[in-house]
Amino acid sequence: MPHLQTNLIAPQSSSRAVVTGRDKAFVYLIQPSGRVPAIPRDEAKAWLEIALNDDSFNAQIDAIIAAVTLCAENWTGLTFINQVYLTFRDFFTPNFQLKRAPIFTVNTIEYTDTDKIVQTVPDTDYGVTRDVYPFVFLQPESSWPSDFREVPEVVEINFTAGFGAATTDIPADIRLALLNHIASAFVNKGDCDAGECVPCGAKSVYDKHRVIDLAITHTEG
Repeated sequence: MPHLQTNLIAPQSSSRAVVTGRDKAFVYLIQPSGRVPAIPRDEAKAWLEIALNDDSFNAQIDAIIAAVTLCAENWTGLTFINQVYLTFRDFFTPNFQLKRAPIFTVNTIEYTDTDKIVQTVPDTDYGVTRDVYPFVFLQPESSWPSDFREVPEVVEINFTAGFGAATTDIPADIRLALLNHIASAFVNKGDCDAGECVPCGAKSVYDKHRVIDLAITHTEG
């Protein structure tokens, strides 16, 4: 079976991920949001031909769903179900990139001013490009605040990434690939390395949707 260079491990309630940009590494914090699984347990059980009233495999199936979802999200560079993230910048730049996809919405951009008061940038002052990894840019005749404190991570961007809040918002081919991946992990548990338990059909779908970040084409400091 194809090999994916990623560990098949269950996600934690929160995590700290570092994504390397052109000049520095930016931190992305996952905020607890109680999001639903990418594949509902009952749907996975039906796919595995396990009776819905048979609860003996529930914990195992839940763990596999979480692990397979994490594996697929890591490989594709996508967030399947809406997830809230925080990322930080040391200062304002003309444009800054959000290394999560697809972007559902930018919730807030906040900064601490020179009086140590948290301020919110009006959402009418900026927009978001349609790049796979989009850039937040200034609207014409707007300007970023200049009264921010000169301390690390003074600018905080709160945004949501994902196809939507429901499992049905995920593209159908990705959902089918996840089901096939779940079935393979359930049947072959313990018989292969984590990244090798990926059916060819599932991997081809993951590859189709995979975000390849070749270069930054906008200005970001």
